[in-house]
Amino acid sequence: MRLRLLTRYFFALILLLCVSPLALAQTTPTDFTHVTITLKSEGGPCMTLCVGDDYRGCCPKYSVSLDQNGTVIYNGVIGVKERGERVHSIPITAVRDLVTEFLRIDFYSLEDRYTEKKLPNGMSESIDHMNATTLSIDLDGKKKSVYIFYGAPDELMKLQQKLYEVTRIAQYTGRE
Repeated sequence: MRLRLLTRYFFALILLLCVSPLALAQTTPTDFTHVTITLKSEGGPCMTLCVGDDYRGCCPKYSVSLDQNGTVIYNGVIGVKERGERVHSIPITAVRDLVTEFLRIDFYSLEDRYTEKKLPNGMSESIDHMNATTLSIDLDGKKKSVYIFYGAPDELMKLQQKLYEVTRIAQYTGRE
């Protein structure tokens, strides 16, 4: 009798373990017809003078956009290795992975601006020199932009870094 009961629990556990990943995978749908993801870096002086061709003395000013087909459009302005427009493609699966990541961190519910760090004691901390960026998504007409200067959540910063890496723009900015 006990063996029969244990066997039932064992099979129920196996069934639960097999079905759970499928249920989780369905909670973040990546079916879409249109997506545009954009990252804009403001650039400007970063505690040094921007002189000549030494792009490393300036905070980078550039934009990069990515669409549902994997088309990456980079436009470098100042403080970057490559100025002007560059276009290349990445796999569509990489675009879908990025969209899934936007949904996973609940990008649409984030604050619109991060300009100061909130401290555990209720106070806030701010700085006056940093290269600000704006991260945006348009997913089938649902749009959201987040201005990131200081104090953004770690998950948002990781998403920004992932976008930078997936779009392979380090070859143009000259920065890893």
